[in-house]
Amino acid sequence: MTSEKTPAKETPAVTVTNKELVEALIKYLGYHDGIWQLTINLGLTATNIQVTMGDTGKTILTPAAFIPINQVGLVKVATENDIAVDAAKVNPSK
Repeated sequence: MTSEKTPAKETPAVTVTNKELVEALIKYLGYHDGIWQLTINLGLTATNIQVTMGDTGKTILTPAAFIPINQVGLVKVATENDIAVDAAKVNPSK
């Protein structure tokens, strides 16, 4: 028996708000109490890159910075805000 692979359907980009991301993490991690706030750990790397100047077309070497997102997580806080959610409201114990 042979099976043919069918091409995956193209999935449109999905975006969520910061608050929706916090809610999803609360549910994924199984948190049922506490107020949890989004935290993001960023890195910083410097390097030199070649860029082409739009007005002259000349390629130059210039310093640049890259800021990768290293980690996304939750931290417990005292009050709800635009990036903090009460786990008891969005993922109550059953």
